[in-house]
Amino acid sequence: MRREHADVPIRGGSCLKVSDARLAKRLRPVLGKGGRTPRTDFEAEQLARSARALTLKQPRITGTASAAPFGHDTFVESTFEYDGEYTHHRQRYRGLDIDVIHGASGDYLRGYDGPDCWSPASAPEDDDALEPRLELEEWDAPPSTKTSWHVSYKPIVTLPDRTRIIRWTGFVADGEAIVGTDGLLQRVRIDDHHMARGRSSWQRVEVAFTGFPAAIPHVSPQPAC
Repeated sequence: MRREHADVPIRGGSCLKVSDARLAKRLRPVLGKGGRTPRTDFEAEQLARSARALTLKQPRITGTASAAPFGHDTFVESTFEYDGEYTHHRQRYRGLDIDVIHGASGDYLRGYDGPDCWSPASAPEDDDALEPRLELEEWDAPPSTKTSWHVSYKPIVTLPDRTRIIRWTGFVADGEAIVGTDGLLQRVRIDDHHMARGRSSWQRVEVAFTGFPAAIPHVSPQPAC
């Protein structure tokens, strides 16, 4: 705060950013108590929590995902598969086809240095690459607790095939999810409001769960570059 003179601490937390620090001090900024959380549909909230928990605890998951940064159309696409600690992503990014593996043996990728060899990669938590399961965890999507910032669920919409749509609005992000008749998530969309900073800065993330197979063949990250 001493170095950034235009950021004035606000009693209670956060800071006020203005062009003139002297003006900010005269405003005597104080955090308010905030407005009331909008009315939420309890049944939709419960369905969202149970579907998210049931889906993410599946031992093996396959699916697709896409993401777009602020101010751009979708430009990252991914096909993913999870098997416990093992994850394998095939990502398409600005003309590049990149394979990424995270597992007990380490983190690897191929595509930057050619299609035939694997190089060390960062752990998912340490980069801003598209990682569907981690995106859902970091955005808490669908929101799983009432402590999520001002989250409000709309009533469930049941489609002719008996799948259900749940939609929510929130301070940090809005979203929509489709829940199958088995209680598992089929699709999730997150629309971020850019009100909070996290590991990644996507404006929109879309995840589709395509299967929960009995087995997933593992790709060996060999040879090394």
